[in-house]
Amino acid sequence: MAIGYLLIGGRLSAVAWADSLGSYAFSMVLFTFGEMICMPITMAYAANLAPSNMRGRFMGLFGLTWASALLVGPALGMLLFEWNPSVLWIGCGILSVTAATIILKRI
Repeated sequence: MAIGYLLIGGRLSAVAWADSLGSYAFSMVLFTFGEMICMPITMAYAANLAPSNMRGRFMGLFGLTWASALLVGPALGMLLFEWNPSVLWIGCGILSVTAATIILKRI
């Protein structure tokens, strides 16, 4: 999962310096590989964190956090992009490194 998060964030950060269609496409290809590495594992990881009698609650909260991110993220992201696009992309990279570090320390 940590490798996937680093690929996602690293490539999103690289968008801050992308200057051609090819560099944008390359960023999105590696971003997609990062998602393919980490996303299938995240559900199992969240389920394994929960005590067996509370798995439903954990998975419900997990789904709620994703839904909340999908609701709030684009609006906040566009506000940040309007203010300074580089801050948005570099912030994505910082958050992905943070997520990868948390996952590695948890294992």
